[in-house]
Amino acid sequence: MSATHIAAAGRRTSAGFGARMRRILWFAVILSPTIFAAFYYGLVASDRYVSEARFVIHTASKPSGIMGGLSALLQLAGLERSQDDAFAVRDYLTSRDALRELNARLPLRPRYGVADADFLARFPSILYG
Repeated sequence: MSATHIAAAGRRTSAGFGARMRRILWFAVILSPTIFAAFYYGLVASDRYVSEARFVIHTASKPSGIMGGLSALLQLAGLERSQDDAFAVRDYLTSRDALRELNARLPLRPRYGVADADFLARFPSILYG
């Protein structure tokens, strides 16, 4: 073999090595985490729900606008405030604090701590208590 053939073979080997390393790196960084996440979230994980906080601010006097007369009439009848209070009660009933107080009175953990749920999502979980 001549020197040019040896140099060309060395370039092909290093180019093949680089392409092989790119494929391995692509599999390790992109493909395997994607497959793992799809498997876990698609087959293993239970449904998760997100809680949020809301609040209602009551003002002493509302500014009069286009609906000023109607707003004042509804406020005299007590309808406007009761609707705000109903939203506050609904938000509390769907909150984690209400669940904590209900759990103190009723045995929720044995009822909802189903063994069929995955170990990260069941109630109580190792992550969320």
